[in-house]
Amino acid sequence: MNSTQTRETSKEARPGRLAALETLKIASFRYLLVDNTFAMLGFQARMMAQAWLVLEMTDSDAWVGAANGVPAIPVIFLALFGGVLADRMNRRVMLVWSRLIFAALGLLTAVMISAGVIELWHLFVLAFLIGVAQTFGITAGQTLIVDIVGRQKLFGANAVFGISFNTAMFVGPAVGGLLIAEFGVQAAFYLIAVLLVISAVVASFINVAQPVRTGPPTTVMTDLKDGIRYVWATPALRWLLLLGFMLIFAGMYLPLMPRYARDVLEVGPGGFGTLLAAQGAGGLVGAASLILAGQVRSLARVLVIVNVGFLGLVILLAFSTSLALSSVATFGFGFLIVWWGNSMRTMFQLTATDEMRGRVMGIFSLIMQMLALSWLIGGLLSELIGPQATMIVGMVISLFFYLLAYSRSPELRRVGSMPQTT
Repeated sequence: MNSTQTRETSKEARPGRLAALETLKIASFRYLLVDNTFAMLGFQARMMAQAWLVLEMTDSDAWVGAANGVPAIPVIFLALFGGVLADRMNRRVMLVWSRLIFAALGLLTAVMISAGVIELWHLFVLAFLIGVAQTFGITAGQTLIVDIVGRQKLFGANAVFGISFNTAMFVGPAVGGLLIAEFGVQAAFYLIAVLLVISAVVASFINVAQPVRTGPPTTVMTDLKDGIRYVWATPALRWLLLLGFMLIFAGMYLPLMPRYARDVLEVGPGGFGTLLAAQGAGGLVGAASLILAGQVRSLARVLVIVNVGFLGLVILLAFSTSLALSSVATFGFGFLIVWWGNSMRTMFQLTATDEMRGRVMGIFSLIMQMLALSWLIGGLLSELIGPQATMIVGMVISLFFYLLAYSRSPELRRVGSMPQTT
């Protein structure tokens, strides 16, 4: 790390609730923030457009879930290799290439739809390849946050980062819904390609030194095994890994949203976009509340509170027949998701040593792939027990394990409340 970056990242965040905004003074963090905004706009637009396209092609919740879930299964294993690569290669280069590959695949999807040759199996293959690029991008980006801002500003930096993510959740689905309604689903995929090219260009301006590896040379497989052993030997990380897997159950409402919009609320693609945009708006408000909250230390407690609130909102959504009321529920989802994501990400980053950070954030990327699996399992379960029961059962299971982890692990409860290992 050069002398300028050292001075920037070594300064303590000013006390007070707006200390998180201090991170915006760091140029490379600003570039990373803009990069993430455009990349997430593309990602959210793709999820929305693909879900709608599959529903129109198959009229099946199970296929909607499978299209977003099945391709993530092999990506789960690649996430661990992504963490190893983040510890071995230039993270900025890794981030740029992941964006460019995502852009190329988005363009290919748009061209195939325009030509009228797109088939369901094409979407599975393309979704898998996009998932690979997205997984490596998430790992590189989350690792770069610590490289750029340091540990003392992590919670605040993640809070600011959440604004870009939730701006994307608000704008991406809304614009995607409008484009689909006016010009067809291919327009959304053309937009995705443009957004990801912009993201790659901005990411290329990030200037941060790659941490120097010490010790004798090692193989990729050795690094992978060392990372797995490290996570298993660290009690807080073991519990965080378990809680991360609960995202499978918490996200089972996602594949049911297109059908709710079309068949229950009868609002079409524009209304579907409205529901997702309301979630993004809630995320923006949630991100603002994170900044105002200052340095939150009881991170494990936040995770439990979020899960309690999420259960209540899922019940509201499950029995709603009004677009306005359903939008209130998804707005609440967005608000709580920000607090969950910021707390979970910060806990992973704080618990990892510098040497293992890439591999630990690879585990975090693996956890984010659980959201894709929730599409698969939620869609299949909905066919068996119905959408209402699927959503409620999923959140009850998730809440049970969060309460268990909080009550059983003092190491988990201490993360964020005491100095962390460097």
